[in-house]
Amino acid sequence: MNTFACSDPTHQDSAEFFCINPFCQEDHLICFAQCFKTRKHLQHTKDIEKISELQSYIVQMKFDCTELLDQINLFQQQVKINLDKLKEGIQSKYLISQIQLAQLNAKQINQVLTSIIQFKEQKQALLSSLY
Repeated sequence: MNTFACSDPTHQDSAEFFCINPFCQEDHLICFAQCFKTRKHLQHTKDIEKISELQSYIVQMKFDCTELLDQINLFQQQVKINLDKLKEGIQSKYLISQIQLAQLNAKQINQVLTSIIQFKEQKQALLSSLY
């Protein structure tokens, strides 16, 4: 294991501990002789780890980060699938060609007109929900 200098440049000793408290305002690398004896990190000693554990702590954080990235990728893929379905639905509902329109009966044309008339309102609602 590498040795690290204490975070406090005025201290001569190597760091023997590190702090993992997310709310701690002190430096995270801690020497015993001066940092600990001057009562730094006293309020959260449960969050102090031996420097020999630093490598495994970093490995665990890398694992957690990779796991989070994998979850984000899955979420991104699902969002893409859902957006593709949404686009297909919008295209099939609102992009009607003249040929398709000519093949519809009066009741079907009325339904198309109802959808087209409501398009602006539905567009605003959709855009609001996406942003």
